Amino acid sequence: MDPEKGWVSQSSTPARSEMRIIIIWGVASVDQTGKTITSAERVATHLRLRGARFSRIRRGLVEGVVEAGRPLTPTELMAAVKLSAPVSTLYRNLAQLEAWGVLLRSTDRRGVARYELAEWLAGHHHHVTCVECGRSEDVEVSAAGERSLRAAARAVARRAGFAVVDHHLEVEGRCSRCR
Repeated sequence: MDPEKGWVSQSSTPARSEMRIIIIWGVASVDQTGKTITSAERVATHLRLRGARFSRIRRGLVEGVVEAGRPLTPTELMAAVKLSAPVSTLYRNLAQLEAWGVLLRSTDRRGVARYELAEWLAGHHHHVTCVECGRSEDVEVSAAGERSLRAAARAVARRAGFAVVDHHLEVEGRCSRCR
């Protein structure tokens, strides 16, 4: 499976109520000539336009997130990219990539931070997180499910006097390894 080509993999989670999950492994786009542009190429252009370098470490972090196909903790990311730089370098580069809108940082209810590609790179998706081991997966909801989520978000926001800008769904449960 080539994550840079934006292939989508389906996996079945053997839960009490059978549920299909689509895992996003990476997103590529196509330019006007029909050439596939990888996530790394899109990030390189994005950073260049901001006067920033797409260094070896930054490229490794982005590629590590793409290859994992799921949100990663800094420790998981450091192991995935076999970073031989100081931990402070890892955190400084993660913070920069987040500030430039390349990576998104989310924190679970235990306070564990995870990083993933921003939606402009990975596409709109949601998360399932194991309450036992903390493993988190990206999941895509069907078009009908997204319509229902948007309607529910609008109703909740309207009652609170808000207008919806965006929505994210975080589902917690126990993964197949922890059940």
